[in-house]
Amino acid sequence: MAEAATILIPDISGYTDFVTQTEVEHGAFIVNNLLECIVQMVPSDFVVSEIEGDAVLLYKKGDPPSKKEIVEQCVKIFTAFHNMIRSIAGAPLCQCKACTGLADLTLKFVVHFGTIAEHNVARFTKASGVDMVIAHRLLKNSIPGNEYVLTTDSYLKNIPDSAEANDLDWMQAREEYPSIGIIEFSFASLTQIKQSIPQPKERVTAAAEVDANETVSVQIEINVPYNEAEEELVDMEKRKQYVDGLQSFEGPPSLSLGSQFTCFYEDRKEIIEPRHLEVKQDEIIFEEFVTSAEANYFAVNRYDIKATGKNSCNLTFSVSPQPGYSFTPELKHSIRHRSVAFTMKFKTYCETHLHKIEL
Repeated sequence: MAEAATILIPDISGYTDFVTQTEVEHGAFIVNNLLECIVQMVPSDFVVSEIEGDAVLLYKKGDPPSKKEIVEQCVKIFTAFHNMIRSIAGAPLCQCKACTGLADLTLKFVVHFGTIAEHNVARFTKASGVDMVIAHRLLKNSIPGNEYVLTTDSYLKNIPDSAEANDLDWMQAREEYPSIGIIEFSFASLTQIKQSIPQPKERVTAAAEVDANETVSVQIEINVPYNEAEEELVDMEKRKQYVDGLQSFEGPPSLSLGSQFTCFYEDRKEIIEPRHLEVKQDEIIFEEFVTSAEANYFAVNRYDIKATGKNSCNLTFSVSPQPGYSFTPELKHSIRHRSVAFTMKFKTYCETHLHKIEL
């Protein structure tokens, strides 16, 4: 049975270029987190009908919410979306295009009112109808810019506050679509809203002051490009493949400055805190604090990855005590043994699992 409903579609602008030009794993992880962020901000009276890769299809049956309500909701979603982007992009250790190319992603919203029919598909409820098609078609339009709220005349004619500006600059427009005809609507840019979102606090990225006499260093040549080796090192999920005894971890898969991860081993747990990043031409350096209170272990791991050729790099892995701590001779001996094993396993992992080098 057809029912009146308000259709709301938040759509990620820049998605196509992002997914076609970035690494699959990190790109998918980032987009999934952004979609989850959108869904978490959806009010309870809206139904999530479908998630379509770059858009979330929402609808609310019955009388439409006021323009004030719908605009405020769009701004809340928009603000949360960009706060998450800034959190991810603020200081990524991974230098892949997905982790460093988030700035081009933003959100646009389509708001439409019409009739829908609900269908149960397995355990999901989906909505369909001509008005669903109209809302989808409106995602493709000639509006300048890619971050805005679009409200159709069909929606505006059914609310009492359609003339309210809600602190946005509204413009009238129309689009003509095959088999549908002319659709008239109003739209307002959200660029000013984005510019008003406070910037996150700058993260401290100074390198740790360590005692060179206390530092254990191991160096190894790896036959993969230096940037690809770095991407593997900062991916916590990948570390389980080459770090002895690492069973699981809690935290996001990709390291960023200011984040924190708990790594679980059979006999201990370690807290990893990325603290420092330097990106130079053909070289990437990053540091992380590693703390295991029960093992009385307080260390600074430093990874210096330098290109030695198009498809090869040199990894210098150094372990130092955190400021205010020291290593016993026995611990230094154990660290050297573990460091050699770690670098050898990492070399084998990279050269086995990454793409084969064309000679």
